[in-house]
Amino acid sequence: MNFTLKSLINQSNPNYLAFIVYHDSTKQYIENALLNYPPLPFNIRFVSSSEYEKTVINTLNGYKYFYELHLYSDDAYHKNYIDFLYRYRPSLQTKVLICQNGYIYDSARNELAEYFNFSSSFNCLIYRVKDYLKGMRHNIFQPSETGIWTGAIKLPHEIIEDRFYINHIHKVNSAFFLEDEKKENPVQKYWVDKDGKPLNYIGKKITNEKEKQRILQEFLGINYRINTSWL
Repeated sequence: MNFTLKSLINQSNPNYLAFIVYHDSTKQYIENALLNYPPLPFNIRFVSSSEYEKTVINTLNGYKYFYELHLYSDDAYHKNYIDFLYRYRPSLQTKVLICQNGYIYDSARNELAEYFNFSSSFNCLIYRVKDYLKGMRHNIFQPSETGIWTGAIKLPHEIIEDRFYINHIHKVNSAFFLEDEKKENPVQKYWVDKDGKPLNYIGKKITNEKEKQRILQEFLGINYRINTSWL
């Protein structure tokens, strides 16, 4: 609600559906928690994991293509990402669009840096609706030492160069740290390939406060405020 929802509401193109998937056993907790917030926009909906496929299929009638994006519940997309996908024309054989370049933001310390991930979770799967309805699913989850999303880069793909995502660090998320900023080495390698080439790394840190605020506003809106009480 404090981060990812702001990113969704801030999209310059609102013609999308966002399904926030939760475990079936938490339905009562989800419904009770939502009572503490204003009603969500019509295009942003909570749905149980067992109902996700059925809900998606029910929305595909009349469409030729289905673009399925992934976004974890503590991360963010740039305000123009949805609109970019509307205007972008991939090759007919392309099955996934991969965003390698983005940012990593530690909201507990207010640190922002450029980030690179060779096969990130911020991908867009492309299906022909008729194929999806027949059961086709792209296999992108391949657990390995280089992360579970590495299957995406093995599919026919195109790389999106723009910085369209933020990986969000907070006190209850230990997936990423800006430890490299505490060292002299400007780049921290998380994974490398067999030749030693970095597959994931943190790049330049954004130290100018005005530039940092400008970037965050492009993701979260001009009136965003991070509530640190839960971070």
